[in-house]
Amino acid sequence: MVGPQPVFPGGSVMAHQRGPHDPSIVNEPYYHGLLPREDIRMMLHNNGDFLIRTSEPNAKDGVRSYILSVMVYQDKEESGIKHYVIQNSSNRWTIEKYGFDSIKAMLNL
Repeated sequence: MVGPQPVFPGGSVMAHQRGPHDPSIVNEPYYHGLLPREDIRMMLHNNGDFLIRTSEPNAKDGVRSYILSVMVYQDKEESGIKHYVIQNSSNRWTIEKYGFDSIKAMLNL
């Protein structure tokens, strides 16, 4: 059985990051920089496939966030993709209630 697979970028360029930044993921195959949400469905095919992207700037303060997008319902007619905002607080990267020292540690790669 093959486990979840990162989706590899097609030469994506990192968007200007205003807000928390983790330079350790910039050259990772699962990082896609500024990627429109609409394009993700074409990239994630199997349950567990994932990528990390940079969000559009927040309308309120212009800050961008990292987003973890994961295929969770491959067989559903709707997108079947969940999007999780990755927060940074006190030098910890958090997703929902779980905190990690780095985004790589969060992904456990």
